[in-house]
Amino acid sequence: MRIPKKLTLALVLVLSIFYSSLNAGDFQHLFWGMSPYSVARIQGIGGGVSDNSLILFKDENILGLPADLNFFFENKKLNRVSYNFIGPIKKSDYELLKYVLTEKYGDTYKAAEINQEAMSKWKNKYTMIELLLSYKNRQYELAINYMKLAGGDVLRPIISERELKAALEKL
Repeated sequence: MRIPKKLTLALVLVLSIFYSSLNAGDFQHLFWGMSPYSVARIQGIGGGVSDNSLILFKDENILGLPADLNFFFENKKLNRVSYNFIGPIKKSDYELLKYVLTEKYGDTYKAAEINQEAMSKWKNKYTMIELLLSYKNRQYELAINYMKLAGGDVLRPIISERELKAALEKL
């Protein structure tokens, strides 16, 4: 029994969408350009408005460090996500996070340390990841920022046109 091409194509698209929804995203399972509603639904969070930018927030715990996870939108499109760590921070916390981020994203493309402050940056095709350690009022502050790069302004198709053509040629 032969399966029609349209049915096969539909099956390929459905499976690719399902697979991509499990494994894709610029930050976790989110894409730059998503609406606040979509982000809130996927993350299961509440939100508020600050400085004319809609911000959604969520409490997190990263490697035993409590943090606020903030989602920032511009023109109702996701464009930045930040972890702001809460509580007593040590310089060794920065080193631990730098190690973990390097394991995940590879070598930094930019890093600097001046006195008691430090910064490390990684990037991929659509996202810049920035780890910041600052020292203010005799206390360390620590943050991880995920920001969209140029080209990450809009939602990307889950399957590209080239991948679609390749799948059709195999039928």
